[in-house]
Amino acid sequence: CIAAPPPEPRPRLFHLTEPAALQRLCSGEAHAPASLAGEGFVHLSRAAQLAGTLERHYASARQLVLLELDRARAEPALRWERSRGGDSFPHLYRGLERADLVRGWELKRPAGERWPTPLLPRDPRGDRPAATRYFAAGAAPGAAGGATEGAP
Repeated sequence: CIAAPPPEPRPRLFHLTEPAALQRLCSGEAHAPASLAGEGFVHLSRAAQLAGTLERHYASARQLVLLELDRARAEPALRWERSRGGDSFPHLYRGLERADLVRGWELKRPAGERWPTPLLPRDPRGDRPAATRYFAAGAAPGAAGGATEGAP
């Protein structure tokens, strides 16, 4: 039932949420999504899992925030477990805190369209999905105190 962590390189960790959650995090409040109370963990994704997560769980949403988390801070409460399609997903067994945030992007989906596939800034570990463009037709503004990054 519990899968082994994916092999190196160590994947980046991402959480999708509503913009209000980011505002609360930035003001110092913890973020405890419904899944934490209901399932005991916060759902996270690797970069390559983001497109599927957006389509499956956020098909009707028009605006979200994509948060990248500090892997070292998350590690003690992180478990890799089998989920959608037998893939190994990261689950965080605690709420999110402001100090967990590395950077964030605002995501917008035009009415009647699918979510664009994310193209994230390059990471030396190489964990990023194949994609053709940035969210919202450009690199979204930095959030959570992170810097805006240009095209890879």
